[in-house]
Amino acid sequence: MRKPTLPALPMHQSPRCGARTRPGTPCRQPAVAGKVRCRMHGGTDGIGAPPGNQNALRHGRYTAEAIAQRREVAALLRACREQLGAQQRSGGAGAPQTRQRAPQPQRSAFHAQAPLEDDVPEWAR
Repeated sequence: MRKPTLPALPMHQSPRCGARTRPGTPCRQPAVAGKVRCRMHGGTDGIGAPPGNQNALRHGRYTAEAIAQRREVAALLRACREQLGAQQRSGGAGAPQTRQRAPQPQRSAFHAQAPLEDDVPEWAR
């Protein structure tokens, strides 16, 4: 004999989350009021850092201003290299002078002579 069916409660008629779970089935939890997902799949408010949280700012290297400044400096350096390269190719005033190699110091008379037979140890012969 079957149990008599109970009338459907509002809790059972609420929209479901529907997010995919690890096995691949849809989540059966009720969605948070006014949201599409349940509390476990991102439907809650107040999670995460508040907008404009300055406590999360560590060094500012990846802020939009810092990135724009690095691009500007890189473009300036690139333009300087191109201009210097053009001057060097044309032989202009900015062309580097060829450097002469510095003379090597003379070796002492001791190092210049060949070792004598008596100076060579027995194990090295």
